[in-house]
Order: sequence, then C-alpha cells, then structure tokens
Amino acid sequence: MAQRSQRLFASLTMQQVRECLVHCEIRLAREGEIVFRQNDYTDSVFSILLGEVGLRTDPGDPREIATLNAGQFFGEMGLISGRGRAVTATAQTRSLLLEIDRRAIVRLMRSVPAVKREIEAATMIRHIKAYLAPNADDAGLAEIVRTAALAEFGPNEVLIREGGTSDHVYIVRKGSVTVSRQIDASEIVIDYLSAGSCVGEMAMLRQSPSLSTVKAANATDAIRIDGVAMRALLATSPRLRRDIEERLFLRLTDEHRRQPNVRASGLIEFLLRQGVGEASNVLLIDEALCVHCDNCEKACAETHYGVGRLMRDAGPTHDGVHLPMACRHCEHPSCTADCPTDAIGRTQDGAIVIADSCNGCGNCERNCPYGAIQMVALPPPRKSGLLMRLLFGERNEPREDASPEAMVKGAGRKHAVKCDLCAAIDGGPACVRACPTGAAIRVKPEAFIAAALQRGRA
Repeated sequence: MAQRSQRLFASLTMQQVRECLVHCEIRLAREGEIVFRQNDYTDSVFSILLGEVGLRTDPGDPREIATLNAGQFFGEMGLISGRGRAVTATAQTRSLLLEIDRRAIVRLMRSVPAVKREIEAATMIRHIKAYLAPNADDAGLAEIVRTAALAEFGPNEVLIREGGTSDHVYIVRKGSVTVSRQIDASEIVIDYLSAGSCVGEMAMLRQSPSLSTVKAANATDAIRIDGVAMRALLATSPRLRRDIEERLFLRLTDEHRRQPNVRASGLIEFLLRQGVGEASNVLLIDEALCVHCDNCEKACAETHYGVGRLMRDAGPTHDGVHLPMACRHCEHPSCTADCPTDAIGRTQDGAIVIADSCNGCGNCERNCPYGAIQMVALPPPRKSGLLMRLLFGERNEPREDASPEAMVKGAGRKHAVKCDLCAAIDGGPACVRACPTGAAIRVKPEAFIAAALQRGRA
C-alpha cells in the first residue's frame, strides 16, 4: 500500500499504520458487487486501494452521489450516525478494498486530528448530497460546503427557537431531535426526527421566523448550513428548490393531520428522558394488555440456555406504556467503550451481541447506563461418578446452560450476557412471540413515536 496515496493514512506514522493494519482486512470486490447496502447495520470504513466505487442513495435511481477512486474512502456516514448505512456502495470496476474495523478508525479519529478532519470533510459533503441536495454536483455545492460547519448539541439544547430568526438549515448527523410548538401554556412535541433528517428549511426559504422549536433529544451532531449560501444554490437549481418544497409540503401535511396531542407529547418526553432516543431497538409493554404471565421472561430464559436477559417488572411506566429492563441496542453503545477483547459487536441487522471471547471483566456491565447487562458465572460441570464412567465412559453430567458462552467460562468464570434480539433464531425475539396478548413489542423508537403521534395515542 502506498501510504501517501491513501487519504486516511497519509498523516500517520509508520507505527500508527502498522497498529491500524492489525485491525484491517483486504477485500476483493468484483465489478458490480455490492460492498454494503443502504440500511445495513455495519460500521467499518473502506479505503480504496485499486478500482472505483459508487455511492447511491436510491437503488432505483442510476445517479450516484459520489464516484470514488483509489486513495479515497467511504463508509464513514454509518460509523458517525450509529444507524444503518445511508447509501449503497457498489464496485464500479474490479476493486481492491481495505476494510478498517470501527474501533481502529475511532481510535485514529481521537488520536490523529488530521484523520478526524479528513473524515469530517468527506462526511459533510456526502450528508448534504444524501439528505438535502442529491441532484447537485460538487461544483454547485462548493459554497455550501465552504460556509457549513459542524455543531454539537447536548440533550434538550435548542437548535432552532420558535419565533426566532435563525437562518440556518441543519442536517442531523448523529443523534435525534424533537420538533415542538407552544400551544397555550404548554410546549407540545409534534415530531421526532432521527439522524439523516433536515430541519430549518422552511424558515430559510421564507426568510421568516421559525414556526417550531427544534431541540436535541440526546447528544446530537448536526451540519449547520448557511441560509444565504443555500438560497443562492436554490436560485440556480429550480429542480432542487422544487424537491425541497415538495418535501416540506409533505411534512406540513403530515403535521397538520396529526393534531397536537398533550398526552402523546407527554409519552414522547417520558421515553426520551429514559434514554430511548439513543436506542435503535427498544422493548415496550402495553400495560393495558399485559396479564403479568411472565411468558416473555420464561421464553427469553428458555431460548438462552436458562439465562434470561429480560426483567419485565423492572423499569419505569408512563401512562400505560412500560419500559422493562432490557438492552436497547444503542446507536453508540457505551458497553463497547472499554471491552478489552473486542467481544461486543453489531450484526448486520443492528443487534448488539457479545461473542465468546468475553473475558468477564465486567466493564460493559459498569458502562451500560440502563442496567441491561449482567455477569453470569455458572459452576463448572460436575464429573461423572466412577460407576457411570465405567458403564458409559467419560462424560459430564448435563447442566442447565450448555451455550457456547457458558463453555468458555471455565471453572466459574464470569461472562457478560444481554439481549441479542434472538439474532440466531428464526422468527424474531422470543419475548415478543411468547406474549399471549400482544402486549410486548420490539420496535425502532422513531417508528413507535410516529405511530403515537399519528394515532394521538397516550
């Protein structure tokens, strides 16, 4: 690999390159082969050693937001957002790719400022093209990118204030936001938007005060686009202006159809206070339907070799919606931060899983803010007695937990366990399938919140 020709590696020392390459894999992609698909929950970054790769947001649209050549990289959008891939990446020619593990690239971003700058510069233009201006070319976006900036917001921090004169458009890059309006004496949530959403377009287009307040639901990063530069681009691109106006019309129609609902707003605020905004998949129980049979807990334990990963009674309740103690499969999971064996990873479907390489250190249990991980230590298998060995040969007595993770525990060594969304089991989560009344659901937070707003539920 010619280091200087690779934009991600150009500023690294030889020692840093060696340390990074330990966590990389070489991948050969044939012409037309899909490297990853839109909405896949994978988070590695690819550097192109040879060949050409195209990025596309709409599988039915042959136009691409970017065509990348040797030396360039891609995949950073999913890494930053913690959500499914924003684009589909396809090898345009026979290509040789270097796949860099998420942990390795995160370490580089933290320790080498030049790598962070390179990734942020690339993700800025790709987010703008993917979510705001897919039909604009790079030359047309030059002024937008030059004046754009990355902005970070803490939970409940305001991006746009109702009645304010902010002249910025924001693309949510990481995290999520709520959209609310002041009705009488109450601030009512009317929408919830996750990473990849745009806000502020209406006030920018009309150059009028904002009709809504936009707040960060959790720690949120956004690309802040200058309104003057955006309007200048729209003046030269009627198609882009029409696309944005159509998107705004659909959003306004949807908001008008919902009708503000105080109880639904209260439910959303409750869920966000409990950290659901960080989740990619959350277990909820409808208390009006739940008969407290505990079938969900039993099914979880039976499916996982006697070790349950769900506590139905634990957790808070609001207005009939119960949030039991179970893994939320966070977009940016705290449990992975200090895992010394890199045992915690994510499946392509988004489930956070713990591999057999877990050494039982307990860091993940301590780092999880929701108490969803437990350390389990089962006794070692008992040896058969002399008579049994003589009659049937050397064997161990059966024990309750015969899972691979139990086998690596050795003599009582601990192992971390948590909900894995029944990733290796057909039919989906056992807890949901075992519920006789349909009270238990596993759902993406944005889907549940959208349904609650649509139905005026709560």
